[in-house]
Amino acid sequence: MKILWSFLIIIFLIIAGCKKQPTGHELYSRVKKLEYTRDRNPAHWRNLYAGAKNEHEKWQIVDAISKTRLAALLPVLADIVSEKDAADSVKSVALFAMGQVRQNAGRDYLLKVPFDSLSPKLQKAYLFALSRCCQKSDRLFFSRQLQNKELREEAELALAHCGRKYHDPAFYSKLLSDSLLVAEGGWQIAYLASRAGDPQALFDLLAKVQNNSSAEKYLLKGLTKWFTTQKAKFNQALSADSLNRETLNQIIKTVLTQKSSWLSRLYALQLVPAVSDSELTELTSKFCFQQNPHLKIAAFKFLTEMNDSLAAANLMTALGKEKKPYLRAKILADLALIRPVRAYRLIMQDLGTDDRYYKAAILEALSNIKTRNARRTIRQYLQVEEPFLQLTVFEILKKWKQLTTKDVKKLLSSRDMACKTTALEWLAKRKKRLPQEELLNIYRSYSKPGDFELQRAVVKMLAQQTEQPDSGVIRVLKDYRAHPVLQSTLAKFFPAYFKDEASNGDVVELLPAALRPDSLAAGQRAKYAVIETEYGNVRLELLWEKAPLTCRNFVYLAKKHFYDGLVFHRVIPDFVVQGGDPDGTGWGGPPYLIPSEDNNVPFTRGSVGMATSGFDTGGSQFFICHSPQPHLTANYTLFARVVEGMEAVDRILPGDVIKSIKIEKSKM
Repeated sequence: MKILWSFLIIIFLIIAGCKKQPTGHELYSRVKKLEYTRDRNPAHWRNLYAGAKNEHEKWQIVDAISKTRLAALLPVLADIVSEKDAADSVKSVALFAMGQVRQNAGRDYLLKVPFDSLSPKLQKAYLFALSRCCQKSDRLFFSRQLQNKELREEAELALAHCGRKYHDPAFYSKLLSDSLLVAEGGWQIAYLASRAGDPQALFDLLAKVQNNSSAEKYLLKGLTKWFTTQKAKFNQALSADSLNRETLNQIIKTVLTQKSSWLSRLYALQLVPAVSDSELTELTSKFCFQQNPHLKIAAFKFLTEMNDSLAAANLMTALGKEKKPYLRAKILADLALIRPVRAYRLIMQDLGTDDRYYKAAILEALSNIKTRNARRTIRQYLQVEEPFLQLTVFEILKKWKQLTTKDVKKLLSSRDMACKTTALEWLAKRKKRLPQEELLNIYRSYSKPGDFELQRAVVKMLAQQTEQPDSGVIRVLKDYRAHPVLQSTLAKFFPAYFKDEASNGDVVELLPAALRPDSLAAGQRAKYAVIETEYGNVRLELLWEKAPLTCRNFVYLAKKHFYDGLVFHRVIPDFVVQGGDPDGTGWGGPPYLIPSEDNNVPFTRGSVGMATSGFDTGGSQFFICHSPQPHLTANYTLFARVVEGMEAVDRILPGDVIKSIKIEKSKM
C-alpha cells in the first residue's frame, strides 16, 4: 500500500511540475498578451525569455518586444544583443527592436554595440535599426559602409531613410558623383538620386541605366518632380544644353515605345512637355485610349497643357466612350481648363448622379471653372448632409483659400466624426477658441474606440486653451477616453496628469474574442486570401509569422463579409491603392482597434499593409503598394503580399468596388 501511495505521489509531482512549464500555445498567449498590452515591466519579459526552450521561442519573445516600441525595455534588448550564446536571428530582431524605439535612448543603446565585432548579418540589421532613430551625423557612418559590397544595399537604404528626416540635396549629389555608385547602383541608388534634387546627376544616371526598370522609374520620377516644382530652372538648363535635350527626348521615346513598366511610362509622359516634340505629342495622344487608367489621365493632362484643339477633340471623343465614373470626372476636369462653358454644361448634367464618389469627383472638376455660378454650386454642397461631399467641398475651399469660420462651424455641426474632427483640426491650427463645455460635450458624446481621432482633436484644442485644467476636465478626459491609444496624446498635452508609456492593459478586453491571445494561439491559419474586383482576382499570401494579429483580423472580417461591397477610396499612382473603410471616407473601420505589428519586412511592389492613423490604430483599412516604398518599412504593419493579380491592382481607381474577400481553406 505504501508503495502504491509513493507511486501516486510521484505521478502527482510530475504532473504538477509539468503544469509549471508553459506549453507552446501557453507561452505564445503570454507573449502576445504582454505585447498587446504594451507591458513595460522588464521583469515580465526577462522571465519569459529565461523560460524559452529554443531559438524560435526566443525569437517570438524579442519580436514581440520590437512591436511595443517601449524605451523601458531597452535594457532587456541590450542584454540579449550582448548574450554570448544567443542566435543571430534573435540578436537581429533585438537590434531592430532598439531602432523601433525611435528615441535618442534607442540610438544611445545602439551606439554602445561594437559594430565591427558583429557578423555581416547583424551588421545589416544594425544599419537598418540605426536608420530608424538616426541623427544627421549618422549619415557619414552610413556612407562609409557603401565601400563594403556586402553592406551596400543596406547602407543605401539607411541613407535614404536618413535623407527623409534630414533633407540635404548637396549631400546626396556628392554621393552620386562616386563613379562606383554610378556603375553598380541599382534601384536603391536611383531612390537616393530621386531625393537629391540635382537634375544633372539624375540625368547622367538615367542615360547610363540599362534594363533596370526600377532604377529607370525612380530617376524619371526625380526628374519629373524637379521639372514640375522648378520648371523655369529646368527649362533654362535644357536651353543651355547642360541636360542635353536631344538625349532626354530619345530616352522618353524609348520608355514610351518599348516594354517599360507603366510606372516608368507615367513619369515619361509627365516629362514630354519638357522637350516639346511634335512626334512625342502624337505618341502621347495614343495613351488617351490605352487600358491603364493612370496613363490615360497623364496623357489627357499633358495634351490639355500643350495643345488646346487636339486636347479638346480627344477629350470629347474619350468622354463619349468612357463608362468609368472616375475617369469621366478626370476628363471633365481637363475639359474645364480649356472649354469651360462646354464642361460646365456637361458637369451640371452629371451632378444628378446618385454615386457619391462620382459626384465628389465632378465637384473637383467643377472647381477648375472660375465662374461665380460654379463656385456657388460647389459651396452649396457644404450644406448637404453627406459627409463625403462635405469633406470634398472643404478641401476645395481650403485650396482656394476661401474657407471661413462660418464654413468650418457648419462642418462642426455635422454628426459625422470625420467632419467634426476635420473642423476641430482646422480651428486648432488657426488658434481659434471654442467654449470648454462644448469641447467636453463632444468628447463625452464620441467615446467609442473608432472616435479616438475626434477625441484627440478635442484634447489638442483644450491644451491650447488652458495649461492647467481643473479636476473636472481631467476626470472627463480619463473617464470618457475612447481607447487606451489616446493615452499617449493625453500624456503629451497634459503630462502632469497622465503618465507616458502607461500600460494599455484593457486593450485586450476591447478586442473581439477571436482576436485575443488565447484564441490567436490556438486558431487555424489560412495561408491565402482572394480579393475579387471587376478587373480580376487579387490573391494574397498572409504573413502570419510577421503579423499574426493583423492576419487574423483580416481573416475574421473577411469571413464576416465585412469587406463585401466596400470601395477603394484612395488611389495614388506609383504609391498605393487603399480600401476597407465601411464609411468610404478614409475615416471608418470596425468597432475596435488592433495594436500595430510593425516589422522589418520591406514594402515592395505588391506588399499589403494595414492603414492607420498612428501607432496602434489599425482596424479594417488596408493598402497595396504599386511599387517599393522603403519609407513605409517598419512604420506600418506589412501583413500580406500579392502573389497573383497585380495587373488588376494597377487598374483600380477611386470608387471601384471590392466585390468580396474570400479566405482559402489551405492551412500553414
